[in-house]
Amino acid sequence: MTEIVKALRKPLWQPPSWTFGAVWTPLYATIAYAAGHALGRTMTPRQRTRLISSLAVNLTLNADGSGCSSLEEAPSPPR
Repeated sequence: MTEIVKALRKPLWQPPSWTFGAVWTPLYATIAYAAGHALGRTMTPRQRTRLISSLAVNLTLNADGSGCSSLEEAPSPPR
């Protein structure tokens, strides 16, 4: 599968593959910091539950969105 993905023609504007780790790692670290900060500032159990639920839905959709694009049928590589 990796060979097929590498053989596909990519758009000129697509960043190099190494940038994804360089961007996603600090992004998720920032999300974790902000979530912890927000949880520490909640006043009621209801606020805390809503915040945790929102974070769980957001992270689940982010993870699923990454997987869905790789599950699509890839076009045949150029021959």
